Amino acid sequence: MSSREGPRAVGSDGSDFTHREQVASQYVISVQLKSKLKTYLLLNAFLASVQGILLIWSHLKIIQVEPLPWQYMWFASLIPSLIGLTSLPRNRQIYLRLSNAGTVALGMGGMLFGILHHFDALKEFLTKGKADVLVGDTVPLVVCLYLVFTVMVGLYLLTLYYANNLINAWSSKKAR
Repeated sequence: MSSREGPRAVGSDGSDFTHREQVASQYVISVQLKSKLKTYLLLNAFLASVQGILLIWSHLKIIQVEPLPWQYMWFASLIPSLIGLTSLPRNRQIYLRLSNAGTVALGMGGMLFGILHHFDALKEFLTKGKADVLVGDTVPLVVCLYLVFTVMVGLYLLTLYYANNLINAWSSKKAR
């Protein structure tokens, strides 16, 4: 028994912790995975929102670039990211599964569509060494686009990896 004053009880030097209850591993894993997944989902949502701003600017003629279909798909991947974020506080597996499906369809699908759409420009740059559009008069736009595609595919894969691990952690809780 603890007391504020007086002698300390015998055997309470802090070494008697081995018999105490410990937090189940799936709860510890769930907290760790939620934190990482939340970071990736927020980053996905931020980048999709930036794409949405660019789409709005192009429709308002603030920038003189015609939007491409893959850009709309990338912007639409904001929805699965938000669904995934809403699944985290209450451990809603169905929302996280829906977020995964949307990320594959809209996020990865949009990136694949963009990769295929700009493949001819990349092939021309690699074979002939010339590009139609330059960024800052030095770097070809197609190289920048493929860099964005690579980063986004990696980000989507990390998001899906952590989401699937989190679903598995939540499933092991319910199996008990």
